Amino acid sequence: MLNRGGYTDTPMCYLGGFHFMVVMKNKDMETQFLYRKDELWGEHFVSVILWEGQCIKFEWVAELKINGVPFHIQDYEIFDNIGVSFGRIVKGSDFSWAESYVPIGGAMF
Repeated sequence: MLNRGGYTDTPMCYLGGFHFMVVMKNKDMETQFLYRKDELWGEHFVSVILWEGQCIKFEWVAELKINGVPFHIQDYEIFDNIGVSFGRIVKGSDFSWAESYVPIGGAMF
């Protein structure tokens, strides 16, 4: 993407999560890059912002396996409620009484 746009000497660094940092040599290159969404970076990134020292929010996706929930309260809602304490639920619990003889639940957050 950078080579195609003529930014051959421009490093791109992975910051974690879904974030990358592209280091430009000067302000003109920054401005030009920001306005070339359709032809350059629109198919690869949702948005591009100019970093001015602000904190960057990271989002991670992780699967949580939960063991030890008392037998009489096991339910997908219980496992989801436990998962919420670790973050926002992306995919709810896969717990099922019909499919599992071992009482293990999980949630993706």
